[in-house]
Amino acid sequence: MHLVSGYQLAPRWRISVEALLVPAIILVALFFYSTEFLELVLRAINLGAVTQILFLGTYALFLVLTLRRWPMVARASVRVPTMIALIALVPISTLWSVNPSETVERSVALVGSTLAAIYMGSTLSIRQIVLLFGLAVTAAAIGSLVFAVAIPSLGVTPHSEAAWGGTWRGLYLHKNGLGAAMAFAALVCLIARAQAAGLTKTILTVGLLVSLFMLFKSESRTSQGLFLVCAAIAVLGMLDRRALQVWAVSLVGFGLIGFAGLYILLATGIIEEILTSLGRDITLSNRIPIWTYTWDKFISKAFFLGWGYEAFWDKDTLRLRIFDSLLNFMPAYSHNGVLEVWLGLGVVGVSLLGLTILAYMRSAAIYIVRFPDDPNIVAITTLFVFVLLSNFMEGQFLARNNAIWILYVTLLIAVTRFAYQQRVRGPTERNGHA
Repeated sequence: MHLVSGYQLAPRWRISVEALLVPAIILVALFFYSTEFLELVLRAINLGAVTQILFLGTYALFLVLTLRRWPMVARASVRVPTMIALIALVPISTLWSVNPSETVERSVALVGSTLAAIYMGSTLSIRQIVLLFGLAVTAAAIGSLVFAVAIPSLGVTPHSEAAWGGTWRGLYLHKNGLGAAMAFAALVCLIARAQAAGLTKTILTVGLLVSLFMLFKSESRTSQGLFLVCAAIAVLGMLDRRALQVWAVSLVGFGLIGFAGLYILLATGIIEEILTSLGRDITLSNRIPIWTYTWDKFISKAFFLGWGYEAFWDKDTLRLRIFDSLLNFMPAYSHNGVLEVWLGLGVVGVSLLGLTILAYMRSAAIYIVRFPDDPNIVAITTLFVFVLLSNFMEGQFLARNNAIWILYVTLLIAVTRFAYQQRVRGPTERNGHA
């Protein structure tokens, strides 16, 4: 199997170099994007500034790869105009940002890491995308285990942090970061191994087992619950390829019922009793007060265009001191993907984000109708559900150097590309076996 599509007809010497080099670049970059390895290690040896240089190196590599395949990338990109507009809005928000220098710096990271997604979505098959992500998160899971066991000074939360001292964090800065990453890793490995064979399947099986163990050790109940829900969805989809369309339609139906049920639980206050019985904080670890104050006190003040991309959460400002006075601590961000986009880019950014979600759903529906027995349906549907649910409790939308955001953009472009292709391809071409 060639991991990168489009090189099969190239000269033999080109296949031997590019077909190995390009996947290697992608895997290393995805490892960086799916962990906080660089920040954790380089900060420990007082070389934190080198982190930005290394990330810039990955952006430069993907820029070169994109330029080499520009016609293909351009054709795929024009099919997702709302996503391109959303990405363009990020650096443009510097014009009204309350912290222009911060917005410029972080815009470079967002645009650069999203370029990796645009390249992969434009040039790889869906199967290749899932396999490459699976191998990258396997490395992240194994690396986290090694750090927690062999280098506890880095892989275990210091006891000086009273709340979480002694908990495992692996290649991440916080145990919740480990939990979120391992839920993602376990789900991707579960889906990817179903389409893998031989050594690749063995590696992904190891990745699944290690990520499940690390998810348990993270003690992040939210991430554990998220994985269980999405894993159940994936397993049901894998049971019978002949019933994938029925599975997808049923998923939509149960999703609507689930949202209606959640609304009823919230409206009646029953959710508080459930959370109390489970020993959970009814404020969802102070998320609800953060959401309430963010919406009531700050989004309304910059409703249409926001405060500028990632410019709001500046600890040396009066607005953060207001949070401190209300909550007795300063949150690092809003812990919700939509609110975070609204803070940065206003209702304009949220509207564009909503249009990308609708575009994904439309392309996925067309794909399912055209290729009803394609095993990729499980991946494009389950991973989309994971992205949406993960953004309810955390902020992954428009997150720089973030594997979940990169996967979302990659799949949006890839699914749209295959759903709207003029000639119906067989599963061999769509899955990258040609």
